[in-house]
Formats: sequence, structure tokens, C-alpha cells
Amino acid sequence: MTGRHDVIEYHMQIPGHARCLVDSGFGHLKKLYRRSNIETIDSLTQMVNMSSASNEAVRYPAWNWRDWKGFLSRLFCPVPAIRQYQYFRMTTEEPGVVTMRTRVGCPEVKVTVTMDGVHIPYQQPQIVEAKGLSRNRQEYLYKVVRPYLSDANKDATCPCPETSL
Repeated sequence: MTGRHDVIEYHMQIPGHARCLVDSGFGHLKKLYRRSNIETIDSLTQMVNMSSASNEAVRYPAWNWRDWKGFLSRLFCPVPAIRQYQYFRMTTEEPGVVTMRTRVGCPEVKVTVTMDGVHIPYQQPQIVEAKGLSRNRQEYLYKVVRPYLSDANKDATCPCPETSL
């Protein structure tokens, strides 16, 4: 609809048959995580890198969250019973129409997903600003979680001195 592709085909995996190399990388990660004492982002990064030769931690210092649900809900209609479908196709020849099938060999179903008379803008939704932690949440974490940190990490994790609480 924005002219970036002529045809998009999306195939979902059959439930229960989702084994892949990515899953094995997460398996190695989970196994090491259970035996590790992770208290900081740096120790998590190190643990991910050690978990498998194929795992590499990628840290994103600035992450922008966008209100995709609010943005798209004004432009598109929900697809009823979408979870039963595994194959989806969209083309420039039929903008706003999704062709779906439940599995290979089943008949195709076409659904119009755009709302009547709505022009699809070539833009992204607004960035949602992070609100941060409330003072009550900070105090709770300081009192309840901080005692479980190692002494080396206690000073680095608290933004305010103990006396200010």
C-alpha cells in the first residue's frame, strides 16, 4: 500500500512444529541463565555471549516505542478468527485486501482490512515517551529487591542515597 513491495507472502509455522536454530540458541541461553547470577545489563550481555558460539548480545542504548496499535486501529479493521490462518498474501493489485488460507491446499479467503474511505498515510506513529518509575516504585525496589544484590552492585543500582528514602 505504500509502494515498497509488489507482493508480500507471510507463512506462519504450524503449531507444535516450530523448532529452528533460533530456538536452540534460546535453549542454550536459558540453561546458562538458570545457573548465573545476573544483576546488571553488562553481566547479562556477557552471559548471552558465553551461552553459545551462535549467540551474540546486541544492546540498544536508545529505544523508541511507538503507538502502533492506536495508529493502525484508525486505518484497519480487525480480521475475525485470524489465529486459524497460516498463509497470508498481500499484493499491490488489490491494496487493502489480504488473501488467507488455513493450510496448504485449503481454499483462499479474501478479507478487506482497510476502513472505507481511509487514506493510508506514509508516516509512522508518534513516539511514546517512557514515564520512568514512580517514587513509590523506586522505594519498593530499593527496600525489597536491593537486599538480594551483591555488595559490588548495591552502590551502582541506587539513584538516591539511603538517607533520602
